[in-house]
Amino acid sequence: MKIINNLPQLLDVQRQLDNIDFLLGTHDISHIGDETVTGTICSLNEKLSGKSDTGHNHDSRYLQKTAVINNTTATEAGYALDARQANPNISGSLGAQITSLNETLASHKTSGDHDNRYIIADIQHLTVNAYGINFAFIKVGRIVQLYFNGTASQDLSANQEVYITDGLMVYNLGSAYGNERAVNVSDWSTAEMAIIIDGKYLRIRPIAAKISSGDLVRGSIVYISNA
Repeated sequence: MKIINNLPQLLDVQRQLDNIDFLLGTHDISHIGDETVTGTICSLNEKLSGKSDTGHNHDSRYLQKTAVINNTTATEAGYALDARQANPNISGSLGAQITSLNETLASHKTSGDHDNRYIIADIQHLTVNAYGINFAFIKVGRIVQLYFNGTASQDLSANQEVYITDGLMVYNLGSAYGNERAVNVSDWSTAEMAIIIDGKYLRIRPIAAKISSGDLVRGSIVYISNA
């Protein structure tokens, strides 16, 4: 009589056990559905089947350890650089090379002559003044720039050469190509004058029109020296 009274409870336990068997997919192969644990496992197995652990990645979604390299010599695509290359304390790494380069540049920045690699030592200067006009030569290597600037202190006749200075050969300021150059009298004027570098002499000659007293004379030329 007691067993019969407990029969409803026993039937309920049996139903729960049947339900667990169904969820685990062990009750019957036909019960392996999308909602069962076994069905989920089967789906995962299908997705992972055929994937190689030795490849660079799985369908390009995951980067494998074998695709991480610790060198700077790779020539093929698909590899990542090991983070150790950024460590300046590891000899030969990119980080160490960058640190070394920065230290070298900092050293040259504060040195006196930069090992003569960045500043040319033989810079020569010559400045003369004539007729109120200042003529300044700056020579670096064989490149010479002549600046002239001032206000004429007297009339300079058209087509008449005017002596400015000599001694150019002392400073190796003679021109290697051509001795005469026509330039504007100034950046404010269309009138022209000739600048003549003849051996050791510097002369100027107004072209077509005179340079009047009080006129602005200003400009520059660049030429190659003969030494």
